[in-house]
Amino acid sequence: MSGSDEIDGRCVRRHVESAVSYAEAKEIALLRLELRAACDRNDRAAAGAVLVRLTRIAGNDNELAAEIRRWTFKLDAAFSV
Repeated sequence: MSGSDEIDGRCVRRHVESAVSYAEAKEIALLRLELRAACDRNDRAAAGAVLVRLTRIAGNDNELAAEIRRWTFKLDAAFSV
């Protein structure tokens, strides 16, 4: 959704409420960095721990949950070789 709609030629701004707070977004970003670093080190245990923490944060966030599933699939493929 965009932050504004056009009605009868007028631009009407809508307040779009953020789904996560700044602190949560920062924590998610830091966890993503940790996850990438663990993958670069081939550290399966650390990557798994980060995924568990991300899963707790995800709650009902379908987009984040899908990202976690993608990472889990990638890690399973990378570490099964």
